[in-house]
Amino acid sequence: MSTDLDLARRAVVCHAWRWMPGMRLSNGYRLNDDGDMSCARTGDTYGWLPDFDDAPTLGCLLALVREAWGPLVSVEAHTKTDLKETVVDEWVEDGIPRRCRAIEYRPGDTVWSVGDQEPIVLNGTEYLPYEQALADGFRWEGYWIGRTRGTGSSEPEALVCALEAAPPRKP
Repeated sequence: MSTDLDLARRAVVCHAWRWMPGMRLSNGYRLNDDGDMSCARTGDTYGWLPDFDDAPTLGCLLALVREAWGPLVSVEAHTKTDLKETVVDEWVEDGIPRRCRAIEYRPGDTVWSVGDQEPIVLNGTEYLPYEQALADGFRWEGYWIGRTRGTGSSEPEALVCALEAAPPRKP
């Protein structure tokens, strides 16, 4: 298992964490439909920690994040870019300072983010949440507002960060 065990430990202590059928443990066992360990063992015993290198386990982690934050949560990978701006020329035109700049983009590391989007409606100069706008009789015009729930250097890390930041479950 190549995923950091500290990340798995962070996940299982989150209040939004629960074990789900199909998850593979770091010891090679997989949870069956009853939440018990199946007989198939593929690795050494490290304890009850999830294996985020396993696709079904990663899918379960995404499902837990969506339970905590809502169904519109998505995961995206972005490449950080460094911008280098160089002023090429400066002058004044009609009393207004002008500047000609050259911008160089340099690709950097990949960053994963977990976020959600909420449809909103523009009502004059203010944005209304989608449900409120519908109740007030406004029509949705296709505006969305995005919120980042977690970021990390890998998809599992971003999902665990989002799980850590999740609001408490409602009783």
